[in-house]
Amino acid sequence: MAQQVLSALQMPWLRSAYGTLAQSVAANRLPAAVLLTGVAGIGKRTLADDLASLLICVQPQPTELGHLRACGQCKSCQLKDAGNHPDYLFLTANDKGTITVDAIRELTRVTAQATHQSGRRVIVIVGAEAMNSNAANALLKTLEEPPAGTFIIMTTAVSSRLLPTIISRCQHYPLSASPEQATDWLQQHQLNVDFNVLTLLQNAPLALQNFIQSEEYSQLQAFSALYARWQQGEKGALNELKELIAQAPVERINWLINWVSAEAKQAPSPLASQLSQFYRNLLNSRVVLSQSGINQVLQVEKVISYGVLVNRE
Repeated sequence: MAQQVLSALQMPWLRSAYGTLAQSVAANRLPAAVLLTGVAGIGKRTLADDLASLLICVQPQPTELGHLRACGQCKSCQLKDAGNHPDYLFLTANDKGTITVDAIRELTRVTAQATHQSGRRVIVIVGAEAMNSNAANALLKTLEEPPAGTFIIMTTAVSSRLLPTIISRCQHYPLSASPEQATDWLQQHQLNVDFNVLTLLQNAPLALQNFIQSEEYSQLQAFSALYARWQQGEKGALNELKELIAQAPVERINWLINWVSAEAKQAPSPLASQLSQFYRNLLNSRVVLSQSGINQVLQVEKVISYGVLVNRE
C-alpha cells in the first residue's frame, strides 16, 4: 500500500511557517530565496514542496485556516505532480552525496529562459549543505541577481555547512516541534513514544514515525527502560547497560549522550554537576571509540564506572 502523502497543514508544527509563507505569496512579497532549516524528519521537504506547489498553481484555493494552497487540479498542478512541469526544478545530492557545480550551472541556464505556465519558476534544493564549494559559489551568483519570477527554496539540516553569504541572501525559516506536538501527532497515528526517544530524535515527528516502525526501535526501548531504572536510583541498571552498549558502542554511547545531556539541564544541584561530568566523559569516550585499535570493552567499562558513581539519592 502506498504511503499517504501529508501536507504541511496536516503537521501542526509547520502550520505557522506555511501560513506566513502563503501570506507572502498572496501579497506578492515572497523573497526570491527561502531557506528552511531544522533537524532531519521535521518536515522541511514537505513544506518546501507545498510552497513550490502554491507558487506553481494558477488557481490557488483557500483552506479552512484561511491560507491559500495549491488547487491540485489545474494544468500546472497536474504537470508538477507528474514531474513534467517545465518551470519546476528539483535538485538534491547525487549518488556520491554531492551537489555539483554542473548541476547548479544547469539550473542557472534554465532560469535564463522564459517561463512557460504561471509566469513563475520554482527551484527546490533539498539538502543544500551537499553543495561543494564551487557549486555554492555558482549558486551565490544567482542569489545575488535572481531572475524575475524565479524562486529558490532550499532546505538543510546542517546550516553551518552553508556559506554565510548564501544564508544572508535568504529568508530564513527555522522549523521545530515541541515534545507535546510530536507526542500528540504520533498518538493520532496510533504511535506512542517515551521521552528518551523524543530527546534522541530531537522531537522530529517524521523521524520518530519512521524510527518507531523500525527493528532498531525495540532495541532502543530496552536500552531506554534500563536508563529509566538508573534514573530511579537503581545503580545496577547502568551495569546492565554495558552488555547492550557492547553490541554497538558508538551508536549507544550517542544515545546516552543525548539522554544525560537532557537530564543534566533539568536536574537539581549537585546531581546536575555529576551528570554534566558524566556527559563530558561520554563525549570523550565517543572520540576514543571512533579510533582504530581501541579496546572497546575496556573503554565502555571505564565510562560506565563513572556513571555508577552518580549519586541520585
